[in-house]
Amino acid sequence: MLQIKQERGVTLIELMFVVIILGILFTVGANVLISGWRFMFLSQARWEIQRDVRTNLDLVHRNLREAEYTSVTIYKSTDTAGVTNPPCSKISFTNVDDDEISYYQDGDKLYQKIKRSGETTYATTKLAENLRYIYFAYPKSDERSIISLSICFEKETFGGGAKALQLSVEKIRLMNE
Repeated sequence: MLQIKQERGVTLIELMFVVIILGILFTVGANVLISGWRFMFLSQARWEIQRDVRTNLDLVHRNLREAEYTSVTIYKSTDTAGVTNPPCSKISFTNVDDDEISYYQDGDKLYQKIKRSGETTYATTKLAENLRYIYFAYPKSDERSIISLSICFEKETFGGGAKALQLSVEKIRLMNE
């Protein structure tokens, strides 16, 4: 009796189909992965900016409400590199406890400087990074008890080219006239 062995293997056409299917899967998978990374970086940047804006607006708002309105000074600041920041990027005032407080921009950072009543030195605290600008103004020239505050943060996202921006504006009424 004659036995015929069946050889196992794949044909060239089957191999080509497998290569084509794998190529399609890798192309689609890479695009999905890149889109996922972009979304993750954008979401993280948006979250960090919103957190920084909320935290710093709340802090400045609380301290400004306690300011003596006659002590408030708004002016342009110069950063440590000698570069002039946006107009009205610094505010200084004295609060009801006689503490001297300043908020100002230095490059892309926001700082708070406080000299407590009875002390001789200032304590400087970096509040946030990625600051594009901070702007203080009197919305009405005849009304000195209301201050408008505008803050804009900017953070790089995926690829270094795209940026996430968040702008917040708040009017603050000074309570101590």
